[in-house]
Amino acid sequence: MLLLRGSEPFDRLGTTVGKAILFYLAAGVISGTIIGLLLPIGRWLAGALLIGVMAGIPVGALIAVINHSRVDWWQEIPTGVEWGALEGALLGVVVWSTNRHLLKKYRTYKGL
Repeated sequence: MLLLRGSEPFDRLGTTVGKAILFYLAAGVISGTIIGLLLPIGRWLAGALLIGVMAGIPVGALIAVINHSRVDWWQEIPTGVEWGALEGALLGVVVWSTNRHLLKKYRTYKGL
């Protein structure tokens, strides 16, 4: 986006490219740690849903912070948390379903 539009979108939100990259990296590290710690419960649907919610919350919160002006960023955190939890839950279920389908397919195919 920086190459196509310049820094105007970042200036409008009162942030910088570096801060945006830092926030996205932080969200990835935090969520990756949560996923790694909770991975053993991901074999069950409820566990995958919980992992998705727990990993989605910091991502949603940090995206809400970085995408709003400096003045009212804290007011957007609850909305970011809600969206992060919802999207995380959906993604957790999709990943669980995909993994389950692939395991059934390859167990049958390779006789595992």
